[in-house]
Amino acid sequence: MDPLDTDSSSLDAVVDSLAAGEPRWQSLSTRERADLLAQVRLDTWRVAPDWHRASCAQKGIDPDSSAGAEELLAGIVMFARLVEVYEDSLRHPHPDSGEGRVRVLPSTWVERLLFTGVRADVWSDRPATLSQRGGVAVVLGAGNVASLTPRDALHHLVVEGRVVLVKANPVNEYLVEYWERALRALIDVGAVVFVRGGVEVGQHLLAHPSVTAVHVTGAAASAAAIASRVREGVEFTSELGSVTPVIIVPGDWRRREMTYQVDHVATMLVNNAGCNCLTPRVLVTARGWAQRDEFVELLEARLEVLGTRTTFYPRSSERQAEFLATHPRAHVVGSSSSTSLPWALDWGLSPESADSSFREEYFCPALVEVRVEETDPASFLNAAVEFANSELWGTLATTVLIDPRTRRRAGMNEALRRAVADLRYGTVAVNVFHGLGIALGTTTWGAYPSDDPGAGRGVVGNGHFIAGASHSVLEGPFYT
Repeated sequence: MDPLDTDSSSLDAVVDSLAAGEPRWQSLSTRERADLLAQVRLDTWRVAPDWHRASCAQKGIDPDSSAGAEELLAGIVMFARLVEVYEDSLRHPHPDSGEGRVRVLPSTWVERLLFTGVRADVWSDRPATLSQRGGVAVVLGAGNVASLTPRDALHHLVVEGRVVLVKANPVNEYLVEYWERALRALIDVGAVVFVRGGVEVGQHLLAHPSVTAVHVTGAAASAAAIASRVREGVEFTSELGSVTPVIIVPGDWRRREMTYQVDHVATMLVNNAGCNCLTPRVLVTARGWAQRDEFVELLEARLEVLGTRTTFYPRSSERQAEFLATHPRAHVVGSSSSTSLPWALDWGLSPESADSSFREEYFCPALVEVRVEETDPASFLNAAVEFANSELWGTLATTVLIDPRTRRRAGMNEALRRAVADLRYGTVAVNVFHGLGIALGTTTWGAYPSDDPGAGRGVVGNGHFIAGASHSVLEGPFYT
């Protein structure tokens, strides 16, 4: 189907065709599916140069710059990695790991080399198994990251066993031609179809009687509006972002560690111009941490050196203006222009302040710091976990930073273990960027399971096909 041809009758014909061809996808063996994914992997790398140039041009990025490298990693490389993980799992199914924690990284010698010192577990309450639900899924794509829409489609196709109709987000529908070239093998067997269009297209697709599942990646308000239109009996899943915290355990950091972690946090913040669902929005520090002032001063200096990024996402300027209007003490680092925004920062908030940034995700270059009173590392962790769980909106991901000397103090290993277990986030990372949780492909990515659908529901990724997963935990070295 021509993705521009999105009148009602054409959309109905596409869904009807997908539904009619769904038994063909179900009839394919795991080896045949793996062979198709191998072709997708090859085709992804063939289209990669054109895809990358288009993404960078749209975002005002020099393809050969460091920002261009970030775009390559978050787009093509992250997608290709998931394709490879799924292909490998289909060819070499992972053994039944039982309940509890399932180690998903490292699982190969290549991963041991690429991710030295990093390990990842999926926490599950059921044995690992491949659950094929079947049916027709509608994926309403994200507009901010080039890999998310095809990744979501692959999850429903490979892990859930559904054929997939993908409606691209208008923000990045220019990528449809590259996604179609990458997924040509799956399109040719009638398993995936892409369409363009606005809200009215999505609404029409939701009403089609053959649709059995709907997935959306986007803002909470948009997802709530979509959920209200989903027919009874249709499975609805969503990835909605979060007010993402980075919890910094007080300790005595060496100079090289300080520099490394400042770069670490700055990199989390500036990626994609601060327009990611996983961008840190809140730093949680201890009021009495002796190195706190040094950390924020170095962070501001690093942001100044890194400079601003081109503002590509709709309403980023308005969102930052709202942030600055509601945070009169905030200041900016870097200069704004007609195409870029500075970094808006507000330091020293109280956890009891009920600040708007605790409950609202400002999707723009903005960051606040919250200082809790406790300075003893174990007490601080308890307080920080309680604050994150009870005061911050969303349950997608979080990072905890703790130096090795603090960790060796009496009782701290148990305090950290308890904190990791108690944090109600879909991805909990210790000393590594929580964004690795979506990049790996082997871990799950999504909100922490709860009765609150407003925080998101379900997971994507899950490259080892683990059922009953509650969340994923990653851990790496404090300094490398």
